Amino acid sequence: MAHIPADERREQFISAAVAVIAEVGVEGASTRRIAEAAKAPLAALHYCFRNKERLLLDVFDRILESHRADTASIDGRGQSVADVAVDLLSRTLEWGLRNPDEARAEFDLALWAARQETGLGVQMYASFIDMWTAALRQADPRLKDAELDAAVRLVIALADGLGLQMLSHQDAAQTRRNTTEAAVMLAAHLRARYGDA
Repeated sequence: MAHIPADERREQFISAAVAVIAEVGVEGASTRRIAEAAKAPLAALHYCFRNKERLLLDVFDRILESHRADTASIDGRGQSVADVAVDLLSRTLEWGLRNPDEARAEFDLALWAARQETGLGVQMYASFIDMWTAALRQADPRLKDAELDAAVRLVIALADGLGLQMLSHQDAAQTRRNTTEAAVMLAAHLRARYGDA
């Protein structure tokens, strides 16, 4: 068997973990099952990751970076808060339609993290809150932190609800119709609250 550099092997394990979590959830994703999915020795997995939690955190980091890359081109300058929020919501659901395994793994990881006593669930959500707050702040730098936080949490709540429906129904057309309807309501609410700023 040819030697595979550790960084490349780590990426293989992360990809395999996404697929396994999407199929059987975090609880069913044993390190043995992940190593088998990666077609790699279990010992190599334990060499690359000190424990299963470290692997799961790296899976979350990859998913977060994928979201970040997907929304990086949003430039809120000159747009209203409502327009940027709708763009974030729409891109998030489109990301889920393009990446169903990652979306399924993301939800399962969030539930797993919320059950940890370390505050990991809060930390995971904070990553999205920070990323999306930066995008909305570009639209209106005058908004107070509490106003931005409320707007971002509303977008996340809609994305989570629509995302669960998307994963349950597996109907892209319905997901897009639901997202369009939610976007209309979100925009109306944010325009009423913050104007066209």
